[in-house]
Amino acid sequence: MWNDSLSDADQEPGEIVQEPHCMELFKLDFQSRLWFTYRRGFMPLCDTKFTTDCGWGCMLRSSQMMLAQAFVTHFLGRDWRVHHQTKDQETFYRTIIQWFGDSPSDQCPFSIHRLAEIGKSFGKQPGEWYGPSSVAYILRDALHKAAMSQPVLKQVCMYVAQDCTVYEGDIELLCSTRHRNLTTSSESSPGVQSRNGESSSQFDFKNKPWSRSVIILIPVRLGGEHFNPVYAECVKNLMAQECCLGLIGGKPKHSLYFIGWQDDKLIHLDPHFCQDYVDMLKRGFKIESYHCFTPRKISLRKIDPSATVGFYCRTREEFHKFKQYTQQMVAPNKFGAVYPMFVFNEGKGSDLDINDMSLSMEKSVRIRRVVLDKYGRVRSSTVDSEEFVVL
Repeated sequence: MWNDSLSDADQEPGEIVQEPHCMELFKLDFQSRLWFTYRRGFMPLCDTKFTTDCGWGCMLRSSQMMLAQAFVTHFLGRDWRVHHQTKDQETFYRTIIQWFGDSPSDQCPFSIHRLAEIGKSFGKQPGEWYGPSSVAYILRDALHKAAMSQPVLKQVCMYVAQDCTVYEGDIELLCSTRHRNLTTSSESSPGVQSRNGESSSQFDFKNKPWSRSVIILIPVRLGGEHFNPVYAECVKNLMAQECCLGLIGGKPKHSLYFIGWQDDKLIHLDPHFCQDYVDMLKRGFKIESYHCFTPRKISLRKIDPSATVGFYCRTREEFHKFKQYTQQMVAPNKFGAVYPMFVFNEGKGSDLDINDMSLSMEKSVRIRRVVLDKYGRVRSSTVDSEEFVVL
């Protein structure tokens, strides 16, 4: 949402105020988004010889862009623009970019190095393709660990929906409990202990003020082998919400970060552009390569049905507004509430520990597509590496 730069009270008598054209406003917004792409020439990854993520790291780059947008919204505001910022905003903006620098340093907690290292606990090795579901859990653990070296990040927590269900009780627990130095990011588990020793099931968190804002990531499946067009309006309506961070998905083995739409096409940032490594630990590092100036679009019907949609809620009131508006948008009009993209539940998650990596990965599957000839024999078989949560 854009606001006029001048109110009626700011306008001089007889002054003509020219409002920017919608296309100009779009350009300012688009060009202000942080753009993370393949890089080459950085320090080797996780005891490997990889000095580039070219060819396999696109989903990690897309997830970096979504997370960076959440940080920009939280620390700088949704109306922040890179070409119109104060000195203090520029300082924090450069700090946010540095958090994603391609280095194993504690000053870069969301680097390709850190994300790839966490990915190993999910059975993912550097060089393998990541799905939109598994990368959501990687981001969650990365944010929890990052708060230990970057205290300002304790202001924000992350919730990953399980089985396409947003459990409100788990979000209340996360946001009303201060960050603790847990090694397994188990805050969202049903059995976590409160500060006075009571379990979360015995403690009324709904009466406590929120101490943290929340990033909500929801892995979804929008069809079977191909995107089901009945979800087109649902996707567009969700992305039109001010609290929506966008959607990470794309095509098989070709991840994109979707940030908007026009007609029946999604506007996206594409990480498939290999650029040289930038040392963000040096003062005054170059920032030009972290912004894209050429919007691209792709037909909704061409995207892969496996995706993760992200939202940011600063306060409990924003979360309730998000829930109220979203419940009306997640189900196709044709089927009403029968086949929603995801649902809300007032309680907490089941006794299944969603932070147990082995169990989390067991709930993910891979799709093998088989092409048959006219006699019913297998002509070719390819394995798509995207993952999704079983409904």
